[in-house]
Amino acid sequence: MKLSTKIIIGLTLGIFAGVFLGEYAAPLEYVGDAFIGLMQMTVLPYILISLLSNLGKVKLIEQKKLIMAAAVTLVFFLVIGLITISLLPFFFPAWESSSFFSTSLVTPQESIDFVKLYIPSNLFGALTNNVVPAVVLFAIIVGVGLNSTKNNKKLIETLETFADALNKANKYIVKLTPIGIFGIAAHTTGTLSLNELGLIQVYIGIYTLAVIVLGLILIPLIVSAVTPFSYKDFLTTPRSSLITIFATGKIIILLPQLIENIQQLFKKYGHEDEEISSSADLIMPLAYPFPNLGTLVIMIFVPFAAWFAGTELSLSDQANFISSVLLSSFVAPIVGIPFLMDILRLPSDIFQLFIVSTAFTDRVRVVLGAIHLFGLAVIAIAYSLDLVKIVWWKLGRAFGITIIFALLFLLPMKLLIGNSFQESFDKYEAFIQMDLEAKRVPQVHQKSDSTYIPQSISVIKEIGYLRVGYVSDALPYVFVNSEQKKVGYDVELMNIFAHEMGIKLKWIQIGRDSIETALNTGMIDIFASGVPVLADKMDLVEYSTPYSELNLALLVADHKRDEYSTLKDLRNRPDAIYATNQSEYMITRIREEIEGIQFQHIASPRPFLKNQTNVDAMFFSAEAGSAWTLVYPGYTVVKPEGLDIKLPVSWIFAKNNLELERFINKWLGLKIYDGTTNRLYERWILGEASKQKEKNWSIIRNVFHWVE
Repeated sequence: MKLSTKIIIGLTLGIFAGVFLGEYAAPLEYVGDAFIGLMQMTVLPYILISLLSNLGKVKLIEQKKLIMAAAVTLVFFLVIGLITISLLPFFFPAWESSSFFSTSLVTPQESIDFVKLYIPSNLFGALTNNVVPAVVLFAIIVGVGLNSTKNNKKLIETLETFADALNKANKYIVKLTPIGIFGIAAHTTGTLSLNELGLIQVYIGIYTLAVIVLGLILIPLIVSAVTPFSYKDFLTTPRSSLITIFATGKIIILLPQLIENIQQLFKKYGHEDEEISSSADLIMPLAYPFPNLGTLVIMIFVPFAAWFAGTELSLSDQANFISSVLLSSFVAPIVGIPFLMDILRLPSDIFQLFIVSTAFTDRVRVVLGAIHLFGLAVIAIAYSLDLVKIVWWKLGRAFGITIIFALLFLLPMKLLIGNSFQESFDKYEAFIQMDLEAKRVPQVHQKSDSTYIPQSISVIKEIGYLRVGYVSDALPYVFVNSEQKKVGYDVELMNIFAHEMGIKLKWIQIGRDSIETALNTGMIDIFASGVPVLADKMDLVEYSTPYSELNLALLVADHKRDEYSTLKDLRNRPDAIYATNQSEYMITRIREEIEGIQFQHIASPRPFLKNQTNVDAMFFSAEAGSAWTLVYPGYTVVKPEGLDIKLPVSWIFAKNNLELERFINKWLGLKIYDGTTNRLYERWILGEASKQKEKNWSIIRNVFHWVE
C-alpha cells in the first residue's frame, strides 16, 4: 500500500474517532505531538548541515543563475499574493457591526524586533527555539566562508555523511505518519467547536478558496506554462508530502521529502543528475525562511478583523496595511497579525478568533506554502538547466482560468456565507441577552422609605436591604437586558456583595445632576453606575476603593474615524463641536490639551448616536462607548493618539457615611485580591460573557448517550 493511501486512511479514521469521542479524543493530542516532535528532531539540523555542505562545495558563481531565478520567482509569487489580499476584502459580505472594548484601543503598540528575530547571535538558542531564518543566515555566512577555505574537502564530506544520516532517520520517522496523523485528526475534530467556527466562517471560507485558487490552480498552471512539467505531474508527485503537511500543519518537517519530490519530478522527465539534487538541497532551505503565499495571504485576517468589528478601513489604512504586510509575513502569523492589527488600531480580542481558526487554517496555509516552495524550486532549477520557456499565451490562459474560477467560487461564497453569518452571530443580540453569572438576590420594590437618612452597615443589615442609586443609559455597568432584568458590571458586583452580606437590594434611578443630593440626604446609601473619581466632587461625596478604570476617548461615526486619530487632528479642527456628559473637571482636563475646544452638554449619548444633535463627535469613555457601538454599529470608538486621560472607577457614598465606606472598601479590596473584579471586567467590559462555549456534538454523547 502506498504511503499516501495509508495517510488518507489514518486521516479518515482520526476524523471518525474525533466525531465519535468528542472532547474525550483530547488525549490523542499526545500521539500527534510525539510524531511532530520526532519529525522536528532531525529537520532543523538537516537544514543547517545541508546548507553548509552545499554552500561549501558549490561554485557560487555557477549557482548565480539558480539563485537569481529563485529570487525573481519569489518576487513574482509575492506580488500575486499582495494583489490577492488587496482584492479579497471585496468578497466580504455586507455587514455592519461593532465590538466590545479592547485594551488595544488604549495600549501603545509595540514594534517587532526583526533584528532579534533574524540575527543569530546565539546559534544554539536559534536551534533550540526553531528560529529558522537565524539558522539559515548562520549557515549562509559560514557556508560562504567554508567555500573559500582551503582543505575543506574532508569537512564537507563529513557534513554530507551527517546530512545523509539525518535524511535517512527522517525517512524512518515518516513511516509513522499514518499513526501521527490519526492522533492529530482525532484531537482536532473532537475538540474544535463548530460554534467558534461559526463566528469566523467568512474568513475561513474565503481564505480556503484563496488557497485552492492559488495553490491548486494558479501555481500549477504557471509551472506548466513555463516548464516541461504537466499540471497533473506537478501536483501528484508531492501528493503524499502535501497530505502529511496538511495533517501536521508543518512544512519544515517535510522539507527533505519535498526535496526528494523535486528529484522525482525531474527524473520522470528524464533529467537525473547530481546537479539537480545539489540544487534542490540548496534552494529549498534558502527559500524556506522567506515569506510564502500561504503566510502572506493568511494576513487577510486583518481586513477581516476590521470588517468583523464594523470598522471601515480608509485608503491610508489600506496603504499602511499593504506596506507593512510583506515585512510582517517574515514572521509567524501569530506574531505578524497582532502587529498589523495594532497598526490599524483594531480590537485585540478579535485575534482570539484567529487562534481558534488556526486548527484548520494553519493546515491549508502550510499546504499553499509547500506548493509555493515546490513551484519556486522547480522553476528555478528548470531555469538553471535551460528548461524554462515562457509561452505568453499559456501564462495568459493560466491567469484567465484562475480569475474565472476565483469568481465562480468567491461570489457565491459572498452571498451564501453572508446570510448565514448574519443569522448566526449578531453582537447586539449577544450583548442584550447577557445575564448575571452570580446569584441574583431578591429586590425590594417599595416606592419610598419612611425616613431619608444615610444608613450605616449595621442598620442596612438590620433592615435587610441596601438602597443603590443608578442612572439610566449606563452601559455596560447598569442596563436592562432582553428579559427586562437589570444587568451589568456594577449590577453583578453589587449582587455579589448583597449575597455575601445576606441582604436584598433596592435599585433607585437618579438623575445625573441629583447624585450628590440623593446620597447626602439619605435617599440612597450608595451610587453605582461606572462612576469615575472626579477631583471637583471629592469635597461633596466619598469615593470607594477603585475597582476598574475609564479611558477618555471619542464616539464618532465609522466613516469619520480617520479625522480624529491623533490629538493634532483635534487641534486642527477649531470649528468642531463636541458633545459631552463629562463633569467640569473633565472638561477642564480636555481644554488643557485642546485650547478653544467647543462643547455641547447632553445627558446621554443616545441623542448623538441617533443623529439628533449638530455635534461632530462625543467625548466618552472607551469602555462604555464600545458597549454603545454594539447598539449603534454605525459608530466606533477612537482614542486619539496623544490624548491620555484615564480615571479610576468607584462607588460613591454620602460625605458623612464613613462606616459604610470603610466596610465596603475592605470588601472591594477582597474582591480585587481574589480576582472577582478582574473576572467581571472580562465578562462585561471585554465581552467574555457573550462567548458561550458548548460541548461538541459526538456519537458517544448525542447518539449512544454513554456520557453526559
